[in-house]
Amino acid sequence: LHLSKDNNENDTPREWSMIELNGEVLPPRELPSDNSKVELGGIRFSTDGSPTMTIASHELKGKICDLKQPLVVLKKRKRSKGDDDGVNESIEYEIAGVIKKKILFDKYPKIIMR
Repeated sequence: LHLSKDNNENDTPREWSMIELNGEVLPPRELPSDNSKVELGGIRFSTDGSPTMTIASHELKGKICDLKQPLVVLKKRKRSKGDDDGVNESIEYEIAGVIKKKILFDKYPKIIMR
C-alpha cells in the first residue's frame, strides 16, 4: 500500500466541498441509454454567499458549514511491475483532494411556479 499526493501545480491537494441533502433525490424514470450524464439541478450563490439549489420545480435554501474533521478524497491506482518472475500488481492511493466544508440543505423545499 502506497499513499502519495496528486501532482498538481503547487503540490497542495485541491479543496473540495460536499453536498448534504435531507430527504431523497429520485432520478428520472427513464435514464439515457448512451451512459450520458443526467443533470438533476443546479446550485447558485447569492451575493452574501448563501447557496440555493434548484431541482426541477423545487428550490432549496442552504448554508455552508465547516466539517468537524476534514475528509480526504483518494484515487485508487493499480501499478504493474515487471520482474523476473512475471508481473506483480501493487495498489496505490493518491490524495486527490481534501473536503473541509459542506453545503447543507436541511430545510423543506419551496415549490417554484413556472
